[in-house]
Amino acid sequence: MKQKMLAMLLVVVMVGSCLAGCGQTTNPDNETNQGGNTNEADETKEDGESAEAEGITADEFAGTTIKIAVVKNPLDESADFAENKDFIPIVEDATGIKVEWMVLDSATASEKASVILAGDDKPDVYLGGLGINVEKDFESFYDLSQDGLLETYAPDVLEDYAQMVNGGLDGLRMTDGSIRTLYTGLEISRNNDPQGIMMINQKWLDQLGLKIPETTDELYDVLKAFKENDMNGNGDTTDEIPLSFNQKFWCSKIMNLADSFGIGGLDASDDSHYYKVEDGSVLPTADTEEFRAFLEYGNKLASEGLLDVEGFSATSEQYLSNLKAGLVGCYWSWTPMSDMGMDNPYIYDYVVLKPVKGLDDVEPVKTGVKNSAKYGTGQFLIDASSENVEAALHWWNYLSSTTEMKWTVRGGAEGELWKMENGKPTDIAYSGSAVYTAGMADLCPLILADESLVLNLDDMTNSTTNRVYNVDEVWDMLSEETLPTKFISAEESEEGAFIKNEIVPFIDSFVATSIVEGVTDDTWAQYLKDLETYGYYEWIDWFNKVYFPK
Repeated sequence: MKQKMLAMLLVVVMVGSCLAGCGQTTNPDNETNQGGNTNEADETKEDGESAEAEGITADEFAGTTIKIAVVKNPLDESADFAENKDFIPIVEDATGIKVEWMVLDSATASEKASVILAGDDKPDVYLGGLGINVEKDFESFYDLSQDGLLETYAPDVLEDYAQMVNGGLDGLRMTDGSIRTLYTGLEISRNNDPQGIMMINQKWLDQLGLKIPETTDELYDVLKAFKENDMNGNGDTTDEIPLSFNQKFWCSKIMNLADSFGIGGLDASDDSHYYKVEDGSVLPTADTEEFRAFLEYGNKLASEGLLDVEGFSATSEQYLSNLKAGLVGCYWSWTPMSDMGMDNPYIYDYVVLKPVKGLDDVEPVKTGVKNSAKYGTGQFLIDASSENVEAALHWWNYLSSTTEMKWTVRGGAEGELWKMENGKPTDIAYSGSAVYTAGMADLCPLILADESLVLNLDDMTNSTTNRVYNVDEVWDMLSEETLPTKFISAEESEEGAFIKNEIVPFIDSFVATSIVEGVTDDTWAQYLKDLETYGYYEWIDWFNKVYFPK
């Protein structure tokens, strides 16, 4: 069914996106993502090589109309949602299935979805960004595990799931064994794996004749030199910011500094640094000597004006304005291009600074996880009352039937933003609002790792290209372990949220206070006692009970 390609050396770039309107909480580049070298032969589904089950033809449900509730992304510039989506007439011509689109505005989609779920005028399918709690409301959606539905009406979908790096069909099962949703978007996205990467101003280093630091002591010396000299040449030796961070900017949070002390989060959130996954268990990190060493180092920098503590309270706009003004020596970044804009003169001054070594007996790490799952769950749901379940699955299966079809759904017709070249989807100009206007971006069917977009890595004026090279520098420092993909019960979710809402704000506050004011033996001892009081170890136990039951 799938054509084998000649083995080749490729750098593959998965194109990822976040829903607009997410502020500065997620990756701001919508054209990012998988980069990495492979020497193995890759396979992609060829156009027309659908795995239609015996007896099911493409036009089996010709004349059927299905209603789909969908969220219109704010970056979609079309006046009418369906007018520029190239895949819509293609799939209608092939299957004969018409779609009545119930288009929801992203700002009010969650509220409207709740009303729709409780009302009588329900769609057959819910597609993306609706804020639906599948674990809590799973009985509102059709159980796709019954009656051989997927085997009969979605064989291409099942074939894809069997080839996934992680997740697979079992990753969609609810606690009762039912399947209420299907995957959407990218399977993995290498460019997203390391989260924020530390950048250092190479131009400033060169002015001072300094080398890239490799330890926290060397970093301290560099930051001190940045502070004591007029690095930006404006005649003012007091406006330089040696090290900047921002708690409101998704990838630039203070816990990135803990990487140097062997504490790396699973993602960019601070709280994912407060535990670690190791040998199939969740272990505490916030009570360790390494955690204290991180706090002490942060305070050392802050007390000498080398770390801008305004990062705890400043807005992301204030943070970015300092970057754009050329005031910053080091910071955590997606890429300088995406942070400052392509026209900013300072974007080429920065190079990657890998996490420096903070302790003799502890290796530094990089926040993030290798090949972590980037697909969406809970984005494709069929209403439990639908009379068109088979037709809806057949429609989705057609969208999943070939690599070309998936990319047409994701980014519009071949030849405009992307093309097939040597059997691989290849970048032409895959970026910007055009992706959301011509296609569905992450609301497409699952795109496997070997269906990744190939990027022209010679184009160093491209933010995504720069990100690929930056990721390569820190890739080996990422963890290979993470929490398994699974749905958990509403009760388990509520229990975890209750504990988290107690302990995480407490640790957050202690981190900020310790970095600004310092940590002593007495404050550390009290903190360790308070961890128990606020339920820290209950939180760790909850992770193990839910994700690694013995």
